[in-house]
Amino acid sequence: MIKYIVFSVFLVSLAGCAGMSFNTNLGTYVVKESQTSVRASAVEEYTQSQLQAFQSELIGSIDTEFCQQDRNKRLPSKSKLKKSLKVEVQLLGGNALVFEQCTTKNDYYECRKHVKCSGTAYLVTF
Repeated sequence: MIKYIVFSVFLVSLAGCAGMSFNTNLGTYVVKESQTSVRASAVEEYTQSQLQAFQSELIGSIDTEFCQQDRNKRLPSKSKLKKSLKVEVQLLGGNALVFEQCTTKNDYYECRKHVKCSGTAYLVTF
């Protein structure tokens, strides 16, 4: 009997909130982050020697950069930068990344620290 009362109160509460709406910009952030994750997950990272075992087509060189202007702002992790490279590969139509390197320069133009990572995009046929 108590279960039915609790369930009834729940349904009435749920129906009472049906006309409510919330406005936030969180949705655009969540959409962007989820698209980034989906795109990056479609790309695998290989070494140049591993790639030789597959039939592949060179798409081209890619890079990503980050400029730290504020000392209190943290530099992105290497994995976050690689994820950015993978998104770029996917946007170019590829599914494979050969990561090359990341370089960091101090006092580079208006940047306190400037990080640039590079790689090569490929389309691998399985």
